[in-house]
Amino acid sequence: MEKLSRLTLAILFSCFILLAAGAALIIETFTKVPDFTELRGQVKIPIELPGEVKSFRMIGPQTARWVPLSQISVQAMGAVVSSEDTSFFSNEGVDYHELRESLKKDLETGRFARGASTLTQQVIKNVYLGQEKTLWRKFKEFFWAQKMAKVLSKSEVLAFYLNMAEWGPGLYGIKDAANHYFNRSPAELTAKQGAFLALLLPSPKKYHSYFKNKKLSPWAQSRLEKILKIMLSMKFLDETEYETALQEQLWEVRDLAPAPATPPAPSFPEPEILEESEEETFGND
Repeated sequence: MEKLSRLTLAILFSCFILLAAGAALIIETFTKVPDFTELRGQVKIPIELPGEVKSFRMIGPQTARWVPLSQISVQAMGAVVSSEDTSFFSNEGVDYHELRESLKKDLETGRFARGASTLTQQVIKNVYLGQEKTLWRKFKEFFWAQKMAKVLSKSEVLAFYLNMAEWGPGLYGIKDAANHYFNRSPAELTAKQGAFLALLLPSPKKYHSYFKNKKLSPWAQSRLEKILKIMLSMKFLDETEYETALQEQLWEVRDLAPAPATPPAPSFPEPEILEESEEETFGND
């Protein structure tokens, strides 16, 4: 009996500790909301350079490489919204429909199998919370995204996301992405080029090899065409622009004749691409 009483007390004490810790975390989430107005200036975010080197980058309208929305093509912006957050212009930081679908999928598989993060949540995650997949991080992300949506305009959130996003190994921000992949400015990006950049976002290091090989896999081609179709349905493109985008070549066809020897150009180290499937999830988790 005495042993049973000790065990009961130990269990009760453990439950008390867990409840107290949970309460402390909840209080912290509700009382220590970041000052989101700092994103109108500049903030430091963690990045990863080739070779898995950890570093930081300053992001914001007051930084030198910042590109305002007025200097980014509507097609490129539309491609990202169509791929990552179709409810962006109507949601309040959180997409409840996608959240329900994500929870159902996660419960079915017993893991984080489906992403449901809005663009606002992705900004929250990258600036304030880090990449670790935990329920507690998702709770903070969920709560703070709704707060951010009341402080920053849709234009401010979208501009920050496009300048913050990782587009390949060591590539951060749409200015560097547009130059690296297509040798042009963000304002000059076409609908198909924007759709290609958008399909990179879930796994930019992995999918960067499509550019290296100048060839899309059947899955990537299908995904790119799906993004263009969503852009059409969301009226980022009209029928003529949609048909033109389908026919556009992403890159010039390479000349098969041997070229004169030239010093090798610097390139990013590439991870091996695994076979994709229809189960691939979108919207950075």
